[in-house]
Amino acid sequence: MIKWIRVGLVSISGALMLMGVALEVVNLFTRAFGYPINGTYELIGWLIGISMALGLSHSQINHSHVNIGGLVKQLPRLIARVIEIILSLLATILFALAAWKLFANGVEKHALNSVSQTLMVPLYPLNYALGATIVCLAVVLAVQTLINIKKCIVNDNNNNNAGIKS
Repeated sequence: MIKWIRVGLVSISGALMLMGVALEVVNLFTRAFGYPINGTYELIGWLIGISMALGLSHSQINHSHVNIGGLVKQLPRLIARVIEIILSLLATILFALAAWKLFANGVEKHALNSVSQTLMVPLYPLNYALGATIVCLAVVLAVQTLINIKKCIVNDNNNNNAGIKS
């Protein structure tokens, strides 16, 4: 189920990225003939922003991001795992707070009827969409934190029992 959701999010991300590129190409051609598409910069910014946010969870799951793994690998296994747990927990809290702020900002923009400058499109759905993608990332981080805690406990128990002979 998780793999299906991940593939879906990455597919949507890719589709949004392609839409942004296609919009830019069409705008370049129409601009050459004196008919630019109004609001292109706003639309491309939104499409690319949401596309990147959708890819965050996938990057976290696949560990295809920059991390401090090289530094932590030099430490003893237990210390490295504890550091990973602390960092995962801090990242979970950070992104949960970011998601909360995006939703709160969306509620505020909805109440104020905030719209974009060029297209006059309501902005709150963008905040909700970005907030939802950050919630996905926070959930992934929380699950990885729990997995790291389990690994730390299981390996610690295995190491303690390794020296005991029956």
